[in-house]
Amino acid sequence: MILTRRRLIQAAALIPIARPLIIPAKAQLLQGIAGEGGEGTNGGATGFSLKSRTYASGSGPFTSPPIDTTGADLIIVTIGTQSSFGVLSDTYSNTFLLAVSQNWYGTLYIYYAQSPSVGAGHTFSVSNPGNWGNWLTVSAWSGSATSPVDKTSTSHFDNNTSYQPGLITGVENELVITAVQLSNTGTGCAVNDSFVADIPPSGGQYDGGGSAYLISTVASLNPTWSWNTATAGPVVIASFKAQ
Repeated sequence: MILTRRRLIQAAALIPIARPLIIPAKAQLLQGIAGEGGEGTNGGATGFSLKSRTYASGSGPFTSPPIDTTGADLIIVTIGTQSSFGVLSDTYSNTFLLAVSQNWYGTLYIYYAQSPSVGAGHTFSVSNPGNWGNWLTVSAWSGSATSPVDKTSTSHFDNNTSYQPGLITGVENELVITAVQLSNTGTGCAVNDSFVADIPPSGGQYDGGGSAYLISTVASLNPTWSWNTATAGPVVIASFKAQ
C-alpha cells in the first residue's frame, strides 16, 4: 500500500515520543539526602538512632522525668557526683554495666545496658548520692552492637577553664559519649566538635557538669570541654559500636 504524504504525517503524529524526566530542584535535593536518617543517626539503613533522652539532678536521692524508650537496644546513663552514690536503678529493672569512670575532686561514671527492657514511662534513679553536684543524663538508642563498648579514655584537670578527655581513634560511625564533672565554682559547661550537650541544673551547692553525645564521622576524636571559672575535676569519653 502506498501512503500519501498526508497519511504519513498523520501516522507519525500517533507514535509516542520518549521525553526526558525532569525532576524539580527540590525533589532532587530530597533524593540526595534520602537515607541519611534524622537527628541522631549516622545515615543509611543501619547505625545509631536516638529514641529519647533526659536528665536530672539533686542534692539527695533523685529520679529523672519519664521518657519513652520503646525501640531502644542501648541505654546509656552518665552520672556525675562530688563524692559517690549508692545504686543506679530504673523502672524496668535493667542491669547497668560500667563502661568507664574517673575520680578527681568528683567522680564520673558512664553506665550502659544493651538489649534492655524498654517502654513508656521509663525513669532512672540514683540513691544515696553526695550532698552536692549530683546529676545524671540518659540517652536511649537503637542500632547498637551486641557488645557495644569500643574505646574509653579518662583524664582530670586542676585549675583549668577547658580540658580534653583524651584521644580515641577508630570511632567513625560510632556513638561517642563524653562527660565532665566540675568542683567548686565551675559553671557554664560547653563542648565543641558538634557534640549535643545535656547540662543538668545544679545538683546542689555547685554546678555539677554534664555529658554530650555525637555520631562520629571521623576516625578520631578528642573534644574540648570549657567552662567559665577555673576549677578541678574529672573528664571521660567512651565510644560505642553500631550493628
